[in-house]
Amino acid sequence: MKHLLSATAILAAAAACATPPVNTVEPAPPQPAGREVWITKINKSSTLEHSVAVQRALVDESEGVLRVQLEVANESESAQDFRYLFEWFDGEGLKLYEATEGWRRETIAPGQHQYLRASASSPEAADWRFTVQKWSR
Repeated sequence: MKHLLSATAILAAAAACATPPVNTVEPAPPQPAGREVWITKINKSSTLEHSVAVQRALVDESEGVLRVQLEVANESESAQDFRYLFEWFDGEGLKLYEATEGWRRETIAPGQHQYLRASASSPEAADWRFTVQKWSR
């Protein structure tokens, strides 16, 4: 009986040690295709400094051409009219002129978030700059 109790105790201890802890693995949340960049390529006029803010910038080169998406928010209590321009530069820092380049106009309501997107028309584009200015109707 003594041997039976000690054998049972050894088997119970071995079973407790042999059972691995339960781990739960979950898939990682999907990541956006672009990479977030430090927002140093943004030029804002002083009249928009405290009203229109660039919240986030994503850059994607996965399709062989540089694409940029900016999340812009109106942090003021009134609608903001503004115009913006994306400029593209090659690897040497020289400006690339594009046929589609030009100022675009937008109005953003108070508290609203908006996405501004642009794609370089040349695969030579290696860098970009965004300029935003007050626009009066």
